[in-house]
Amino acid sequence: MKFQLLYFSGTGNTALITEEISQALNNPPHQVSSLKLENVLENPELLQNCDVLGIGFPVYKFSYPDIFKKLFPLLEEWRKTHSEHQLKQLPVFVFSTYCRFNSASLKMMSSDLSKIGFDVIMTESFKCPSNGIASLQPVNSFDYTSVMYFEAGIKTKIKEFADAISAKAEHYQAPPLNGSTHRENKLQQFKISFVEKVEKARYPFLSIDKNKCIGCGLCAKNCPEKNLEMNM
Repeated sequence: MKFQLLYFSGTGNTALITEEISQALNNPPHQVSSLKLENVLENPELLQNCDVLGIGFPVYKFSYPDIFKKLFPLLEEWRKTHSEHQLKQLPVFVFSTYCRFNSASLKMMSSDLSKIGFDVIMTESFKCPSNGIASLQPVNSFDYTSVMYFEAGIKTKIKEFADAISAKAEHYQAPPLNGSTHRENKLQQFKISFVEKVEKARYPFLSIDKNKCIGCGLCAKNCPEKNLEMNM
């Protein structure tokens, strides 16, 4: 059985969890591969035929990162050309990493995947440390201690998640396409807008002052996590 994992990792947590899940799934006769979302967007031909797809992401603003909206059209076209799943849904499992709140991110990702012909068979979330502003706070502060840890028993949780995926995949029967339609989630839009306002109020220095930026590129070059890029 072939598993293919697609993931986006802003600061490294999701990449780490993806690797752990891949190792847990990679037992003969299973074949497991993983791809960074950015590489797939640059070269969709990297997507290969598989029996089960995996999607991993960090929770951003109670949801999944916007970059996945660029992936969905590619996945839909890829599924349509998948010889065994032209008229049926393709099984997919979804996992997320989060710092404070997982919210309804898994549900939203699952819903959007179902709209393009995928059948979500398993979901799970994993609590990981913050790699953002909280990591720079004093180690005894609430902002630091409340987020700078992996959840207890995370390795066991990953193993159990992988075992459950394997068990479901082995007995999976693809349902027909349901033809569901997209409907905007007004509550989700409000949540995202609210979080954006809180971020701007609490961390104003995270935004770039376009009037002062000279386009030298030093911020992108020196970012330790390579999260910045020049887009002039």
